[in-house]
Amino acid sequence: MIKQSLTDTARAYSAIFFLDGPIAGALLMASTFVYPNIAIAGLLAALLGTVVAQLFDFPKTQHSIYALNSLLTGLALGAFYQLDLQLIVLIATGAALAVVVSAALADTLWRQERLPVLVIPFLIVATVMALVARQLPSTTPFVGYSHYVISWLPQWANSFFSLL
Repeated sequence: MIKQSLTDTARAYSAIFFLDGPIAGALLMASTFVYPNIAIAGLLAALLGTVVAQLFDFPKTQHSIYALNSLLTGLALGAFYQLDLQLIVLIATGAALAVVVSAALADTLWRQERLPVLVIPFLIVATVMALVARQLPSTTPFVGYSHYVISWLPQWANSFFSLL
């Protein structure tokens, strides 16, 4: 179960760039640690998402979509708010909710129109969780973004990687 969770988590990171390899995912996960607040939030959400998907015994072929939506939800919350205990509870709730919404929408969209679910659950859950976090008095906005400059890269590449 642990090995499967780690593999699904790595595949979720690689799926952000439409890749399907745990090694690429591990490299992308490592790159998020430039901003540890965001990286920890995303990693926690992805791991919780895979565990929830396994606990509910959802179809194994879609574990990566559950992890992807959970990961994106965690990354979004980590990008907006400073990591604290209250935000960790919101991330855990959002990760579990992303899995459930992913399963429900995947089934509904596939049965009705044969459409894939993709990141629609992330958009729904991240929006709801951000609105909830905004109402909590102790959540602190995360202002960790800065223009990260690598001296030997051209300006357009530095801008691209900073925005990424």
